[in-house]
Amino acid sequence: TSRTATGRGTTSCGASASPAATGPGWRPPAVTYTGRIYLMFPSSLSQGRLESVWEALDQVAGSGVITDTRLISREAGIQFTLDLGNHELDIEALKSKFPDAQVSAMEEDRLRIDWPD
Repeated sequence: TSRTATGRGTTSCGASASPAATGPGWRPPAVTYTGRIYLMFPSSLSQGRLESVWEALDQVAGSGVITDTRLISREAGIQFTLDLGNHELDIEALKSKFPDAQVSAMEEDRLRIDWPD
């Protein structure tokens, strides 16, 4: 059984977070996303790591869906704007590209991807 989480994403009713991934302000992401979505990454990513993120997003979400990449601030991080159009972003596929990362929903159309220090 699935339900629409926020109008942008769909989540499974049985989804549960791993104990290590939970914390203050942490919310699990929906299972899939469509439309325009913003992905936030740490500002500390190296140029090589940013290129890897770009390639992974192209593979998972579809080529050409990244419409903007910018540093918001050192604290907020680097924002990738994806305009998915008819494409769909599958969060499990995204997590498979970043196995050590924690993915959390900041807002209905904004996800945060962090790596452990």
